[in-house]
Amino acid sequence: MKIFLEVTFVKQVCLFKLFGQGWEQSPVEIPYSEALTEYYDLWHKAYLAHYQSVGSEIRGSVKIGTGKTPSRDWRSELVQAEAILLTEFNGWLEHERLNKIRDTISRCAIEVQTNSKETSRFVDLFVTCHSQDSLLDLAHLPWEAWEVGREFAKLIDGQTIRIARKPNTIQSGVVKRPYRDRLRVLAIFGDETDLNFKAEKAELKKFPGYVDLDDPRFKGTTDLKQKICDAIADPQGWDILFFAGHSNEAKLVQGEIAIAPGKSLMIREIEPQLKLAQERGLQFAIFNSCKGLDIANALIELGLSQVAIMREPIHDAVAIQFLNGFLRALTNYDDVHSALMFACGQFRASRTKYPSAYLIPSLFRHPEAELFRLPQSRYQFRKLLPKRNQAIALATLAFLSLLPPVQQALMQSRQVLQTGYRSLRQSVSTQKPSVLLVQIDQTSVEQLDARKVYPMDRSYLAQLLKRAQTIKPTTIAIDYVFDNPEAEDQALKREIQQAIQQRTKVILANTEDPKTITPSVAPLDQIQQGYINAFPFYVELPSQPCHQFCPFSLAIAKTQSSKLDQAQLLPLTTFSQAFGQNWLQPIIDFSISPDEAYQTISATDFLQQSSTDLPKIVLIAPGNYDRAGMTGRGEDLFDPPPLSIALWRSSSTFTGGEFHAYMVHHLLQRRLVIPIPDLWLIAIAAVLGQVIVLRLQDSQYSQRRMLGILIGGTILWGWLGLELYLSASILVPGLLPAIVFWLYAFPLVKQMGQKA
Repeated sequence: MKIFLEVTFVKQVCLFKLFGQGWEQSPVEIPYSEALTEYYDLWHKAYLAHYQSVGSEIRGSVKIGTGKTPSRDWRSELVQAEAILLTEFNGWLEHERLNKIRDTISRCAIEVQTNSKETSRFVDLFVTCHSQDSLLDLAHLPWEAWEVGREFAKLIDGQTIRIARKPNTIQSGVVKRPYRDRLRVLAIFGDETDLNFKAEKAELKKFPGYVDLDDPRFKGTTDLKQKICDAIADPQGWDILFFAGHSNEAKLVQGEIAIAPGKSLMIREIEPQLKLAQERGLQFAIFNSCKGLDIANALIELGLSQVAIMREPIHDAVAIQFLNGFLRALTNYDDVHSALMFACGQFRASRTKYPSAYLIPSLFRHPEAELFRLPQSRYQFRKLLPKRNQAIALATLAFLSLLPPVQQALMQSRQVLQTGYRSLRQSVSTQKPSVLLVQIDQTSVEQLDARKVYPMDRSYLAQLLKRAQTIKPTTIAIDYVFDNPEAEDQALKREIQQAIQQRTKVILANTEDPKTITPSVAPLDQIQQGYINAFPFYVELPSQPCHQFCPFSLAIAKTQSSKLDQAQLLPLTTFSQAFGQNWLQPIIDFSISPDEAYQTISATDFLQQSSTDLPKIVLIAPGNYDRAGMTGRGEDLFDPPPLSIALWRSSSTFTGGEFHAYMVHHLLQRRLVIPIPDLWLIAIAAVLGQVIVLRLQDSQYSQRRMLGILIGGTILWGWLGLELYLSASILVPGLLPAIVFWLYAFPLVKQMGQKA
């Protein structure tokens, strides 16, 4: 939104006139505060004296005194003079007759912030000063420091109202920027006496198409003025004109710039060339030099879109810092007005080092022109590349994401969150478990001869097998490996044969070698075998369809569903396993409670009960006893259990048999949760994060709205991940991608804080 304020000084009275597109307020007269002139002069004197006291590198011809006065604290005097000047200035503008003007400006700002139909997030207030007989040109006053809207500070973002300058007259319209392959910047470095342009040249050289008049192509010229004129009028045109050096006000010649020791160039002298440059696409000029009011007025009147100048003499160090901050914001795709405000905000934050520096820059704008910003077409890809610190952080996160312990920790933490979300959604199945897990626990083994606990007493397993047949199961699976013959094998073999005669599928556990099982425990041609080797926390699947020798849990599930005959890992998963990864391999979903996945009973209780209303898949497996495992060292026990399991029950351990029972449940229920690798999402989050940040920087949104988008987007991502897990069986990583996203978002948030 654009509104205009004209302030005219006539005979100790100032006439204020506010208007916008299609509306105009009645002019208001208020007395001019003569104290403003006095306080401005005091501030001006202290300003010049302070910066001269810290060095003589002032980009102008004004000097105070004949040397330094160490006994006088000019910095302290400057700080006090600034406070007095701004207090008087803002107090003058709080005159009761200006209430309506201030109220209108404030309400425009509130409307911009709250009305989603507004195309801009700013109120651009164009100030034009007419001073006919004032001892002080009103344009020298720090209008950018006007605290307009202070009464509505709680409702108005501090960056919403932007104050720009507009000349009294504008002779030409704006010219649209032509398409160029590269940004073209013409830099003119003038008289370098007492100045240092090295830092500014280094900053500007980051721009493509950069040219400067200290370039070897311009060395040895006898007519520097003509070379400058020819460069400005280059037929290819320019996007930005930059000048650094000494300059001064000179109304009759529209300002002057010093191009060499003892040589000056009047703006009027290069007016034809500037006009040509404007017609050929010159959009923006920045004069990092002193007292540029006349220069800016002249260039905007010619039709230039925007001109950034310093209204007062400026110290060399301040000029360098200004350009650094301005270009940093500009390369982040801020428009030139926001970039100037950012640079001033940096000075405001470092007042002790650069007192009053934030009051000096001004932006003159052509009201019909769009604000200049760097083009984002084919060079946008460069902005997607991470900066050095971001690249280091990305590489670190990518490395961590490939470590199995980190993967497991992230997966378990995510499943804890998913468990809570599932409970909130009340997504609990009412279907009865199809697996009965008979666990030989500590109570069971205490009834056995201690010598027969490892290997497990096969006559005891025969008793369990006999009891299992009474419930007429479809499948009996035993999670013990019978790799050596034992004295009690015949009892177990007899029960296995009996189960087979009753058309019960019998599945015995094995290692990855199908020849491991001893023939003394079962007729090997009449049973099925399944290998129990598996990655913890993942659903074990073969690399290709299996028929005779499958993963143990898949062999059990296949007895119930022929649709699982083609179950296998994706080729990408098999490939990733070669370097220690399990990309896209289904995980065990511990957000489903154990009671929902399978029914558990101890071997002791199973033998003592007579109930037949039990699941028809019986899995006999080691329970929680010390010597459970292939080597009798308890390796079949997982202590601590998976984090989600700890939420479901108080037991401190989790067994391998429970892993298999979960896998059987998932296979039968088609509940195969596919985890997207963190590494993939880190890469996607890096690109997406940078794109979103660039779009926000390029938008007209308020800081509050941008921050809301960043935070809201993160929350939405988290919610979407929870929903995809629950409804689509896809685990989308949340933590590491969110960290990556905020690696890119943090500089924008930090920049917002500096602008505030």
